Amino acid sequence: MLLSMQLFSAHKFKNYAEFIAVLAKMGYDAVEGYGANFEDVKSTRAALDKAGIRMPTLHMGLPLLEEDFDKGVGICRELGVETIYIPGIAETDKMTDVAAWTAFAQRLGEVGKRVQDAGLNYGWHNHWDEMKVLEDGRRIIEVLLDSAPNIEWQSDITWVAEGGADPLELTGRYSNRVTALHFRELAQSPTGPGALGRLLAWDAYFAPARNSKIKTIVVEHEAQPTVESLYAFSKEIADTYKTLKK
Repeated sequence: MLLSMQLFSAHKFKNYAEFIAVLAKMGYDAVEGYGANFEDVKSTRAALDKAGIRMPTLHMGLPLLEEDFDKGVGICRELGVETIYIPGIAETDKMTDVAAWTAFAQRLGEVGKRVQDAGLNYGWHNHWDEMKVLEDGRRIIEVLLDSAPNIEWQSDITWVAEGGADPLELTGRYSNRVTALHFRELAQSPTGPGALGRLLAWDAYFAPARNSKIKTIVVEHEAQPTVESLYAFSKEIADTYKTLKK
């Protein structure tokens, strides 16, 4: 498994090239890109090459793939990306029942088929609201995965817990679909104070992950106050990961 940092962690500072270099020196295997890193793809690729680090995964909006598929796939090829994860979409706020989410899942799966035909992997990254229970007793994430059987799942453990689900149970039940685990540190929790990213016991997930399809462990901090604290957080995570690898 690769240890990766979601580059959104540096969104306040926008020092992405420097952050990539620092992470490589700390022992990270990879970084995960997002929209800001697509604005100058060549510069992002140059920063990766200079640091000697990979970007096997990224978060890409569904509208980009629907409206300019070739551009989206071209970004991935330029950056050496293997897997696209869709990190939600604004219009899902209006979806309140199983029928709506089933229709959306089918739309998601259709785009996924095109991505997979282009030689890339494709999945969904959850937030806390996908843990809501719908009228048939299933959570939204279950409807998505059940109705779009071709998509992978990047399970954001922190958001699963924030949404009221049991991360170990839910991730375990869909273990054949989970290809990445995502641990985030929340600057502000929607359900109360606390930062679950580090409070959740990594080792509970790490042992099962060895025998699963999980390729990447991604970490993220929503909003560090200073560059120095962001780097300290990143180093703490890298050091913790090294102990778990043993």
